[in-house]
Amino acid sequence: MKRAFSLIELIFVIVIIGILAAITMPKLNATRDDAKESIVIANTKKIINDVKNYYTSQGKDFWKQASVMNVTDVPIYINSCSTQATDTKIDNSEFYICNNNQKVVIIDINDTHISINPASSDIPIVKAIKNDKTFKSIAKAHRLGGINVTK
Repeated sequence: MKRAFSLIELIFVIVIIGILAAITMPKLNATRDDAKESIVIANTKKIINDVKNYYTSQGKDFWKQASVMNVTDVPIYINSCSTQATDTKIDNSEFYICNNNQKVVIIDINDTHISINPASSDIPIVKAIKNDKTFKSIAKAHRLGGINVTK
């Protein structure tokens, strides 16, 4: 007689593997969401630093002639998440950081200030970013020469 696993033993192993998979999948999804949030926050920080560096190096008058492509390489969008801003002039413009074609962060730039706010939406990543301590600290007021970054 040949030795083999019985049907009951195989079903038992499959059930155990299914239980382990059910436990790990939500944690994997949560990790992905955290990574997306971190990317948005890192991009927001980078835009602030890029604007500060560009403003400091070029001066206030030249700032009005700047384009997005000159200031930062962070992928930001204008009008909607389908139109990426590249050669767009920076003054008096509203830009967006997007995730999965949805607005996540709104960056409003004019001659006197830069305003950074989460998009007003019920998208889970936007809710998470609104509550994130790092993002809240980015959105607080900073002085960049003649430009204010305000909440």
